[in-house]
Amino acid sequence: MLQTNENLTATLLRLSGPILAASALQTICQTIDLIWVGRLDTESVATVGACYPIIALLTGLYTGLLTATFVLVAQYCGARDGVMLARVAAQSLVLLAITSIVFSSAAIVNALPLLHLMGIDAALIKHATTYVRISLVGVGFVSAVGLYASVMRGQSEVRAALYMTALGATLNMALDPVLIFGVGPISAGGVTGAAYATLLAQATTTVVALRRLCRGDCGTKLRAKDFIPDIALMKQIILLGAPASFGACIDPVALLVFTGIVASFGTVAVAVNGVALRIFAFSVVLQTSISSAIGILVGAAMGAGHTTRAQTIGARSTCTLFVISIALGVLAFSFAKPLVSIFVPPNTSVIMEGTRAVRWMAVCFPFVGTWLGLTGTFTSAGDTLFPMVSTFVIYWTVEIPLAWVLSRHTGMGTEGLWVTYPVSAFVGALAGLVWFRLGRWKRMDLTGVQRRIALGEADRTMIRT
Repeated sequence: MLQTNENLTATLLRLSGPILAASALQTICQTIDLIWVGRLDTESVATVGACYPIIALLTGLYTGLLTATFVLVAQYCGARDGVMLARVAAQSLVLLAITSIVFSSAAIVNALPLLHLMGIDAALIKHATTYVRISLVGVGFVSAVGLYASVMRGQSEVRAALYMTALGATLNMALDPVLIFGVGPISAGGVTGAAYATLLAQATTTVVALRRLCRGDCGTKLRAKDFIPDIALMKQIILLGAPASFGACIDPVALLVFTGIVASFGTVAVAVNGVALRIFAFSVVLQTSISSAIGILVGAAMGAGHTTRAQTIGARSTCTLFVISIALGVLAFSFAKPLVSIFVPPNTSVIMEGTRAVRWMAVCFPFVGTWLGLTGTFTSAGDTLFPMVSTFVIYWTVEIPLAWVLSRHTGMGTEGLWVTYPVSAFVGALAGLVWFRLGRWKRMDLTGVQRRIALGEADRTMIRT
């Protein structure tokens, strides 16, 4: 919550700090995991890479549930309705259990056909099938921990998610070398051992998170009756979260298509695009952390029925994120060449092309920051449809068609690919600003507080008359 003696910028930084730390810790854990696997052989690294799209797609399906839970918890927290807050958490857990069984079972059964459909080399199929099936079981555990994090962040308890991430990352990094290479009576499991190490860490963290949540150690005690299926509330969660799930699936599919266009220009272009996206990811982690903090404040304000306050927080916070994004963009533009040199061998042509790509990428940072700040505002208000629609528009009507036309049908070549980054980001930011000004997102009333306030005002008017 925004304290009376604390300004908005300080609050954003206070809330976004632990969120950023959790994201960074998760990234470090994944990197170390890949480093251990990389010490085996090239096939093992290829196995992990081949399975990533399937795991990412299934993970994206749970995004909507986590988003809806966060939004409703934040708003009921703002409304100071602890009873409904607990019910939202419990009903989300019930939905998570159902969807985990359905989605994971379907993905596990169809893992082999999916890998064949992706054209995975026959030499990798056996290990890839085992790896992806183990990992798909873990997706449910990851989502349970994510649900815990959503409930806690909705109450402004951002450190709780950091502690769970730290626990999971520590366990994973400790188990990796043991299960991959073997120690004493434990035989070497190779890439399968890496999957089991991650699964054990995820399962342990899930048990700890759910135990804390159900016992009320974090201020939200769930009772047995909260778990009795509430069809109306479940429907609200599903309808609120469905656009977020769809939006999360749009991103990897669009990236796959865009990468295909890039690949037509050869290995150098693919390498350069990969480096540019990696540098871009560092900026997005920070921007997304601040966007999440904006969402916490906007959700609480909307839940309390303070729509004007929510609008003020959204506008001022997005301006703050815009300024921070400009600074990030200036840094990336100024140090593009040394940044690219970190990720590629000393090859003049790759470094030159990479420098040009990163500089175009840096131009889009302020627009991306604006879009993330505004969509964080809309989502937390309960408008999850606009972020999904704008994501679709940005990729499929601007970025991908423009990349195809500029790179293939003009004299721009690969530069036509890099130009599309700032252009599509600008379109997204502009659409967000227009939607913000229209103000329709402020009419969302998920908790019924605005309706009750309006009725109260009507009653007082009648009494005075």
